[in-house]
Amino acid sequence: MGVASWRFPEVLRGRLPARAVRVVFMLAVIVVLSLLDLFLTLIYVTEIGLIEDNPVARLVLETGGPGLLVAAKVASVGFCVGVLFWARRRGFAEVAAVFGMVVLIWLTIRWMSYMRVFSDLTASMDELEHHGQGSWVTLAEVGGE
Repeated sequence: MGVASWRFPEVLRGRLPARAVRVVFMLAVIVVLSLLDLFLTLIYVTEIGLIEDNPVARLVLETGGPGLLVAAKVASVGFCVGVLFWARRRGFAEVAAVFGMVVLIWLTIRWMSYMRVFSDLTASMDELEHHGQGSWVTLAEVGGE
């Protein structure tokens, strides 16, 4: 018995929206949170700086910059959402949509934590510079290129 054959208990039948409606709702959440992730990534990579943990996004940024990142994100999310929308009446689409939504909610929580920590760090750096105790310095790799 596979995931696609899962059914809701009889008690819940008729009380929850149809599978297709649930999947479409979750796909909308996935699109919104994916765009939020892209927006925050672009802000941090172009204005503030960040350590990109995603090796695919890092490669795309190194290869083609922010423009290619936007194209890759829109294409990959668009493809996945399109496939799941096409299969929205099937159990595997619902399971995949739940998984995708949970991952993106987790990612959004990570972004919130990252922004809070970065805000605290920025305030501390500003305070140090304000009191003349030095300035923010970075070291570039020597001989790596």
